Amino acid sequence: MRLFAYHENPESVAALLDALAQRVEVHAFRVVSPLAFVGARRRRGAFYWAEVADADHQDLALVPGLRRSQRLSARMLQRSYRSAVARFGEPDFLLVDSPYLAPWATTLDVPLAYVATDAYRHYAWPVHETEAFERKLFAHARASFPVSELLAEEFEAAGARTVVRLPNGVSAGFAERANGSVPIPLDIAGIPGPRVVVVGVINATYDWDLIESFAEARPDVSFVFIGPIHERNKQDRARIDQAFARANIHGLGPRPRDELPSYLSAGDVLLNPLAVNDHNDRRYPLRLCEYLTTDRSILSTSIHEAKWFAPHVVTFEDGAAGLAALDSALAGGVAVDAAGRREWLERSSWDARATQVLEALRTVATGR
Repeated sequence: MRLFAYHENPESVAALLDALAQRVEVHAFRVVSPLAFVGARRRRGAFYWAEVADADHQDLALVPGLRRSQRLSARMLQRSYRSAVARFGEPDFLLVDSPYLAPWATTLDVPLAYVATDAYRHYAWPVHETEAFERKLFAHARASFPVSELLAEEFEAAGARTVVRLPNGVSAGFAERANGSVPIPLDIAGIPGPRVVVVGVINATYDWDLIESFAEARPDVSFVFIGPIHERNKQDRARIDQAFARANIHGLGPRPRDELPSYLSAGDVLLNPLAVNDHNDRRYPLRLCEYLTTDRSILSTSIHEAKWFAPHVVTFEDGAAGLAALDSALAGGVAVDAAGRREWLERSSWDARATQVLEALRTVATGR
């Protein structure tokens, strides 16, 4: 099987494609504007940037902007696709991961599959346009792979065909590094413990009221955030800056993915602080997958998908319950089932996710 993949997501989809490339022929194209690409190269150490240039099956598809220059971007994507066909032959499937690839992808005479790593109608994009493009994908795609349960239900209700829930996963390499002997980085070693560590892109989807309430109630605990701040809304950015102004809340910025296990190991407790709302209930946090590679206590707000991480993640409904869970975790009151976590990780590896995708694509290809 030969797969072409055009994707915007530099994290989850890239990891999935790496796993698929171990089994079938994959040619992936990271869709990005030249300015964004140059910026990402300058931030090469940032964990949220997938290394597209170092893998044989990865390439770039430069466009002026899928949302601001749709027609020109579609023409450039068409040129990229024709070049890829000339180099590698016709694909058996085309995978896309963004509604804004629909105006181009749905014009091609090739079986289409849609991988949705998030609930895009909650993005800061034009909602009606985003929903219209997604419906266009549902009408053309032979298979759709939403990341969460609620998103899968919505896809089916909207008429999508062959809907397969495809959560995020974790690579074997990441798990191996987490289980190895890793030194604690100097920047986090200098922060007094106990430490509560949060890894991931920092934005307004976090429950900042909850985070600040924790920091105020436990001034002897350090709350450490690893990741870039991605928030263009001035009001939301000001809310984040307000939290980071607290003496016991520390933002270390992004770090290379290879170094993340050492930062996780430096934490006494690992936290998923996503606010409980319609958007976050339709997400499957990658950070929780990565947290489970450690032997640390893990806490999470009660977003819908957190149930899939039970019993390895302690969830809480409100601030009071969260503070009680935090105190218990810091006191060693949360049991860690190491063997159970290893079994969970085996079932949730990117290799296992690749198996799901290939089984679904082969099924629709044969008409069964």
